[in-house]
Amino acid sequence: MSWFTKLGSACVFALLLLIAHSAAASNTTVVPILCYHDINDQGNTLAVSEENLRAHFAYLKQMQYTPISLQQYKNALAGKENLPEHPILLSFDDGYQSMYTKVLPLLKEYQYPAMFAIITSWIDDSGNIAVKRQELQEIDASGLVTIASHTYQLHQYVTVDSHGKQDAMTALPSFAEGKYESMKHYRQKIREDMQQSQKQLCDILGHPVDAIVWPYGAYTEENIDIAFKAGYNISFILGNTPNKISPHEYRHVKRAIVPGNLNQAEFANFLANLMG
Repeated sequence: MSWFTKLGSACVFALLLLIAHSAAASNTTVVPILCYHDINDQGNTLAVSEENLRAHFAYLKQMQYTPISLQQYKNALAGKENLPEHPILLSFDDGYQSMYTKVLPLLKEYQYPAMFAIITSWIDDSGNIAVKRQELQEIDASGLVTIASHTYQLHQYVTVDSHGKQDAMTALPSFAEGKYESMKHYRQKIREDMQQSQKQLCDILGHPVDAIVWPYGAYTEENIDIAFKAGYNISFILGNTPNKISPHEYRHVKRAIVPGNLNQAEFANFLANLMG
């Protein structure tokens, strides 16, 4: 390869970085929120390897993104705080033990805040899949992680009509044994789950949690109302666009799922597309 070709390749790479950074700089009034799941090397759907997660964090640092906490985000919505340039919020779903063994050490290394959304019926799971009570307490005490509820046991699909259609439990009442679940029973089920999850996390952490993260991003406006009555005050859904900092938009905060085990170049492309 000639020196000219090498120089040209270097210039193209530098130009791509400049374009990506300029796109981020032009969006200082919006906040992308990334949704990760398990961190492992098994090739599971939506799982990211520890090596690639480190590469993602290194890219965010290189591009001068500033991960923010949930409290900073809420303060910005309330007009109480100006966010740093290029803010981004990192979230990790479900409550896998990798949150404690792999994600937390990396957050400490980079001093990045994040939000962990926990399916509370998983806590202390005997199969060694989920984070344990004591580990959750250590995570909370780190000062870097905000714990959120991912419901107690609503993270599942159910049959919702006589044709066998499946949908998220948090979206529609179920259909079983030839009849539809009554709205009264459905509302009570949602209400009890919101209360159970809040109580369980409060008992473990010693304080209530603010955020409800809807399984699969599925929700109804009435369910958000029920969640807020149970003590939550911000609601996360899914969406492939950043969030504008709009006063009092606490109900439909969008998160973009990181779609599988992206390497650094693929992650850079995903983030550029997210930012538009």
